[in-house]
Amino acid sequence: MKKLLCILAAWFLLDWAFYSKIKPFICREFGLACSQQQPDSTCSCNDSIPGTGNFIYGIDISHHQNNEVDWLKTKQGQYQFVICKATEGITMKDGDFKNNWSVLTAKNIIKGAYHFYRCADAPERQADSFVSFAGNFSATDLPPILDFETENIFLKNGTQLTNCIGTDTNATRQNLLKFLQRVEQLTKRIPIIYVNTYDGERFFTDTTFAVYPLWIATRNISTLTNKHIPSIWKGNWTFWQKSQVYDFDNNSANDLDVFNGDMGALTAFISTTIIKP
Repeated sequence: MKKLLCILAAWFLLDWAFYSKIKPFICREFGLACSQQQPDSTCSCNDSIPGTGNFIYGIDISHHQNNEVDWLKTKQGQYQFVICKATEGITMKDGDFKNNWSVLTAKNIIKGAYHFYRCADAPERQADSFVSFAGNFSATDLPPILDFETENIFLKNGTQLTNCIGTDTNATRQNLLKFLQRVEQLTKRIPIIYVNTYDGERFFTDTTFAVYPLWIATRNISTLTNKHIPSIWKGNWTFWQKSQVYDFDNNSANDLDVFNGDMGALTAFISTTIIKP
């Protein structure tokens, strides 16, 4: 019993050290965006793709992955869709987006673009910046995506920025709806909402949000269940970010995504997000 208690104590100490000291240091030194929340369960840094079944798989990328879009040169066909970061707040434009978007278009890979929402910036201006930078969404593209996260950001210079933590929940909820409606108006597409379970249950409680497809960010669990889906979506999900530490091309800093259906279902889903005149 004493030995077991020592093992458990050592485990909790290591766990505390990683999330309190080591992870913030890594994020600070390399300028990564890191959530203060722990992952939903213990991660697998070599998270393999499950059996095909009725799902198809993709990844989402940004400048943090550098030139990872080059995997298309050797591994085209392994993934059926790729989602790219386009903008953040009002001023930030992802430096790799234009190249990523161009390569994916040339390779006829189903692609999507997302905007990282900043609570400190006006929602309509964020929507305008996003759509202006991303450009036109074709009939074969995924609809535009709202990425909503509450977190602390550690920059390379040691600066810590807080996003949406401590904001007025009702005001943020109204602003998120303004952003979505503005994007919908500009693109004639029904946007997707990316959110984790915790934030979804806090900020997306109005049933108005249920008309927008859900990309659930519940990472590093083996099975997605109804308890992981914010209640307004009643167990329905479209995309699932299954892992943020997927090992791909000797790089374990990848996001592995699952679409809830086969390729035919994905094509059909895209068409349902096009607003007919």
